[in-house]
Amino acid sequence: MDNPDAVAIVDTAYDIINLEIKSLFIEGNYNKYDRTVPQTRWPCHSCKGFGCDKCNNTGQLYPDSVQSLIAHPFTVASSCTEDLFHGMGREDIDAAMLGNGRPFVLELRMPKNRNLDLQKIGKKVNTKNKERVQVSELKFVPRSRVAELKNTVCDKTYRVDVSISDKISIESLKKGAQRLTSTVIEQRTPTRVSHRRADLVRPRLVNSVDVVSFVDGMAELVIRAQHGTYIRELVSGDDGRTVPSLASLIDAKCKVEVLDVLNLHLQEKEEKND
Repeated sequence: MDNPDAVAIVDTAYDIINLEIKSLFIEGNYNKYDRTVPQTRWPCHSCKGFGCDKCNNTGQLYPDSVQSLIAHPFTVASSCTEDLFHGMGREDIDAAMLGNGRPFVLELRMPKNRNLDLQKIGKKVNTKNKERVQVSELKFVPRSRVAELKNTVCDKTYRVDVSISDKISIESLKKGAQRLTSTVIEQRTPTRVSHRRADLVRPRLVNSVDVVSFVDGMAELVIRAQHGTYIRELVSGDDGRTVPSLASLIDAKCKVEVLDVLNLHLQEKEEKND
């Protein structure tokens, strides 16, 4: 067998046999409706995952994640020792992932059972987490799919609810949105993530900004932008770190109150190069 599921390594010098079992890799798409869960498990900063009073001895900053909600029935069915979650990018914790979902690969390490009924287990995930997380398009894939997924990027379309504190007309808002359309912006690493991301200035193309509605200082926008665009900062300007921004173009304070990822344009995907 060229590619066995398990390999026994015999150490004759010490009379030891080690069994190496290949991981299982399951690809699918997930939708996230719960705005309180991160994509992957988030170890508590205070105890580094060991458990403390701050995290109620769970070791996690958030009790649930997309990873834990999806992985649990798979880990039970496979009796694996560990699960890893590989997503094609990620959305903010308080953002919903709608449309056809976000591609992911679930890795199950050292599984004792490899004969999994993916549709049956997927149905368990969806039934238990009906208003939180849903999965679809489940299938077994080779290990190489993880790297392919991580290196694939595409444009995304978002729906945002934006509060505008200054009094402006809908005509001014539409002009600002029109000026952002087909514009390459310069985004310096946002303040909110600067503690964990390199301080760089990144050019990003904003394909389109459409005004859906504007009532009582609340605007609903649909934005399509290049991968890696920070949508909240595209709207607010982040104190001049994103140029131009919607706020600078309409000369008003803007803040994203609600953000939904509507679509990943996978039909126009490309390989990551930055």
